[in-house]
Amino acid sequence: MESSTNLINSKKIAMVVDDDKLAQFFIKQMFEDLGYEVLVAVNGHEAVRHFRGHINVITMDYNMPEMNGIEATKSIRNKESKLEIKNPVLIIGLTAHNDKETIDACFAAGMNKVITKPVAQKELLDILTLQN
Repeated sequence: MESSTNLINSKKIAMVVDDDKLAQFFIKQMFEDLGYEVLVAVNGHEAVRHFRGHINVITMDYNMPEMNGIEATKSIRNKESKLEIKNPVLIIGLTAHNDKETIDACFAAGMNKVITKPVAQKELLDILTLQN
């Protein structure tokens, strides 16, 4: 049986978008353990600025200063449309709020999945495996 790292192509790039340094550290480590190259953005503005279509997966914090995860996701989806990207990036929303309104807002903005914090590596791996 292949290891989980081999199931996920080690040439892939992830972006962690979170204003919390501890969350950045742990999520970045999870992706690196799965063989990803990882970019980190501290808010939605940085995420949108760094996005060029070459990123395979983004974890997007819901609540950040300057530009939150909802607005950043909408901007990235708009950018994908303008760049005519055929395979949209997988955006996984991360939130401490588990209410229906927050979850619905994440999906309405264009997020593909939503995980309630704290993030478990198995949950992340399950989502990534299903997408490949």
